[in-house]
Amino acid sequence: MDKYAEMLQQSIDQQVSDWNSRGGVTERDMYQFFHRLKGTAATVGLTDWEDHLKQSLRILDEESDQVLREEERRDYLAPFVLSDPVTDVTPFKNAALWKDASENAVILVIHENPDDAVWLRGILELSGKEVVMALSMKRALDMSYKMMPSLIIADYATVHSSAEDQNPRKNLMERAIRDFIPVIYTTADFTPKEAQTAYYEGVIDYLDETLFTEMMPAILDNRIQFSQKVNQALIMDELTGVYNRRYMNKRLKELTEGHRRTADRGWTFVLMDLDHFKKVNDTFGHATGDEVLKVFAAMSKQAAENCGEVFRYGGEEFAMIIHSGSSDVVAGVINAVREALSHHVFKADGVSFTVTFSSGVYRLDHEEPAHLKSVIESADQALYQAKNSGRNRTLFFEDLDFSNLQFKEIRLLIVDDDPAVCSLIKDNVSGWDRLAGYPLHVYDYQTGRGFLQRDWYREGDLYFILLDGNLPDTDGVEILEELRASYQSDSMVIVMITARSAEHEVMHALNKGADDYVTKPFSIGELTARIERISERVFTT
Repeated sequence: MDKYAEMLQQSIDQQVSDWNSRGGVTERDMYQFFHRLKGTAATVGLTDWEDHLKQSLRILDEESDQVLREEERRDYLAPFVLSDPVTDVTPFKNAALWKDASENAVILVIHENPDDAVWLRGILELSGKEVVMALSMKRALDMSYKMMPSLIIADYATVHSSAEDQNPRKNLMERAIRDFIPVIYTTADFTPKEAQTAYYEGVIDYLDETLFTEMMPAILDNRIQFSQKVNQALIMDELTGVYNRRYMNKRLKELTEGHRRTADRGWTFVLMDLDHFKKVNDTFGHATGDEVLKVFAAMSKQAAENCGEVFRYGGEEFAMIIHSGSSDVVAGVINAVREALSHHVFKADGVSFTVTFSSGVYRLDHEEPAHLKSVIESADQALYQAKNSGRNRTLFFEDLDFSNLQFKEIRLLIVDDDPAVCSLIKDNVSGWDRLAGYPLHVYDYQTGRGFLQRDWYREGDLYFILLDGNLPDTDGVEILEELRASYQSDSMVIVMITARSAEHEVMHALNKGADDYVTKPFSIGELTARIERISERVFTT
């Protein structure tokens, strides 16, 4: 419990320091701060604070913007200011256990209260986990598709808010059950009826948020490990009914290592990507998008029934292994899918629409040496060129014009008016030739409008954008909204950079489509590590 008390004290010290530097603390600020403390102080062993917190909350006006006098603020904070503040906070004793469970586990926190969401994120990150946040169910559903969390922690009141459209909640729970993502509800006061409702909805557990003791890491770790073992045992994609990426990698490994190769016919690897799929999701919702994926998968299975296997590669991308090296056979299979899809009319919200796809093909002779990574990269390069040359077409890797070839890359874009920040980040990634397996190029911009007006976007590339929330010529959130409205979300990660005192603005940005945020001053080591982890999660999973 001492570690939790130290964590709590460190958070208090940081808040007091922030207030001391900016001044102008209102009754509302103090009330919200004390309200957050009340739920956890007793749990971590600081019971002597409880009476002071209760009495202060009765006095403070939750709605008042009246600035507290210096002596008033000092009196309210007196019990929490240490004469010897804690400066060396160590991780949880069982942090090593968490690390052993999964280096890449990501937890999605869903909470409509920004302060509580940030608080929970801090606790989880200290225990070694990657955390992303959503302040609404609609945003949570989007993040579940993009970040593919290992576990979801959701505030019960946020999930069941009457102000929220209940479709995102329903769709999120269906997705979690389908993909074996554990969901845990939290609340300050669970009733038996609420607990019963939670279990019927498919929630695996619920936690009283006032009881976040050292049992919490063990509970979450247990749920993550169980989910991982279940998923490792599966070879099918639950949504589409085709094989999953894990099984695809196994089959490719068998083929590239020379096992089970088709005797004298060679074989072919195909990557297929649905064109403009983001517009389907944005216009009609994820449920309609899922229906498109299922139809496309069924058509692909039928076309490859007698000569190959179909896999869900990720998102709207699918793959085929065709047991023939003949270009005529391969083209026949792909054209059969294209023909069937062109005649299928989808309907949603009274609107009819059709869908097309692009594909990249890599053929191998039966004697040709091959490596799993190079096979995938070659097909991906052909797919990239197919999308860049107009979509709704198929390109064979062998037919590419290598003299004028553009390679798919990740572009790290730093949009910040502080040259020192730009230089710091660029210097620390200057040694990176690749990120998440792709060539990396880094660019920086000092103004938001200047950034948008530059020719920085290239169709098919991947983007990691560090966006300052307070640019000299415009609000960073306005830039964020323009980016989300104009470009495909799953190929673009946006992380907001903000001053610590402006975290409320970042919460607004998270609702508008930011994937994450960092606060100044930040640790450059932690930032670069986060860039690597998120890129691996979004661009390679």
